[in-house]
Amino acid sequence: MTERLYRPTDLSHFLRRSGFAPLRSLSQNFLVDGNVIRKSCDVAEVKEGELILEIGPGPGALTQELLARGCRVLAVELDQGYASALPRLSSKEGQLTVVQGDALKLPLEALLRQQLCTGEKAKVVANLPYHITSPLLERLVALTPLVTTVSILLQKEVGEMLLGQVGSRSFGLLSLFAEAHLLPLSSFIVSRNCFLPSPRVDSIFLHLQLREEGVKKAPALKMARQAFRHRRKMIGGSLAGHYPKDLLHRAFESLKLSPTRRPEELDLATWQALAALLPA
Repeated sequence: MTERLYRPTDLSHFLRRSGFAPLRSLSQNFLVDGNVIRKSCDVAEVKEGELILEIGPGPGALTQELLARGCRVLAVELDQGYASALPRLSSKEGQLTVVQGDALKLPLEALLRQQLCTGEKAKVVANLPYHITSPLLERLVALTPLVTTVSILLQKEVGEMLLGQVGSRSFGLLSLFAEAHLLPLSSFIVSRNCFLPSPRVDSIFLHLQLREEGVKKAPALKMARQAFRHRRKMIGGSLAGHYPKDLLHRAFESLKLSPTRRPEELDLATWQALAALLPA
């Protein structure tokens, strides 16, 4: 019988017995609220037999719930201590595969292909480390051919940026990236009090579907990234060093787009139209 990790006292006992301690340098704030863990799995729509890629499982409270629901779990954990302790949660051979290493560097596609059956796709369910959320998302959307949905717990402010709309305070490059690659399906707020140790901010759980056509929007995102490097500049100035002046002028005229607009004022469709008129 596996131990329970759904309460702070349970996790504290495990950490003391194992000699582990959460590291703030690795954004190790562990979710220990059983209701939130179960709701996360419900919202992620995980089903028995499905392959779940979990990144940063830590001591394994979420892992435990996924296994209890009959999922096959591919757990990627950077911390050697936690990685070596995870197998204690599974008594069924082949249901849990633990890979110790950095999710930003490991060959995630190859690891998934080793676990997936013919014609099968995986799901991602994870409590993302706050300090590497953006680069991890870029790696996850690259797995679109092998993954259907990404269900992630992340800092509330970052989640609001992902869901940001043009004109809102939270809108930016991350919002454009999300619009290109991710379709929001559902979400809910998670209090900071549901973690051990408690972080300084609340979190949000997002259930997202990967857009297979997202790769076609790469030129628009590349151009937007160039402009957002100089966010306070007008787009005419921020793009001037990347494209011939005459081509840029004609593109603005063709779209009836003022070069005095700011990057955060343009939606993805406008960036796509502009990218189509300029060399990649």
